[in-house]
Amino acid sequence: MSEPIEYSIHRALSENNTLEKKINKVVKNTNYIAARKRGSKIYDQHTDEEFSKMVKANSDALNALIENKNKIKARLDESNAKTVIKINGTEMTVAEALVRKNNIKYDEMVLEQMKRRLAIAEDKLEEENYEAKNKLDRHIETTLGKKENQKATDIDTLTKIYNQHHEWVMIDPIKLRETIAELEEKIFNFTNELNFVLAESNTITKIYI
Repeated sequence: MSEPIEYSIHRALSENNTLEKKINKVVKNTNYIAARKRGSKIYDQHTDEEFSKMVKANSDALNALIENKNKIKARLDESNAKTVIKINGTEMTVAEALVRKNNIKYDEMVLEQMKRRLAIAEDKLEEENYEAKNKLDRHIETTLGKKENQKATDIDTLTKIYNQHHEWVMIDPIKLRETIAELEEKIFNFTNELNFVLAESNTITKIYI
């Protein structure tokens, strides 16, 4: 039995990806069975014996590739489960960090929805208050007459009464603009730090296959 070979995580990940490409290629190019006309060669090229040898050789090669990939993936998973890294001051295993990296898509989904709803609400508020202001101006003119006859105190009184029933206001229980900024920073900081820390960890961490 041969001695285990030392791999950095970086090298093992690269080898794992290479094996996946090779597996896909062999699967795609292997004809496991064929039909032929009596007296003819398979695909007009191969005898039955040649075809059988090719199928067996490809099957053996495929099994070996899958076995190697399984071994590498198992060692990678073992390493990820016990290797501890620090992301923005918080310690976690590589496996936990990768789960968070995969789930960051949910934070990004929430962020996009927050931005969308903020834009819609602000547009609605501006539109409705612009219309309310125009109606208020007409109401003041109808009630108090021409501008030269209007008194500031009367205008203030009418405005307060009118706005109590017609002005649009924003209901913002979580201070959405600040929350958006905080979430953007959280996503950016985690993603950037994780990429840097993983690259460093994958270079120095060793496994044996």
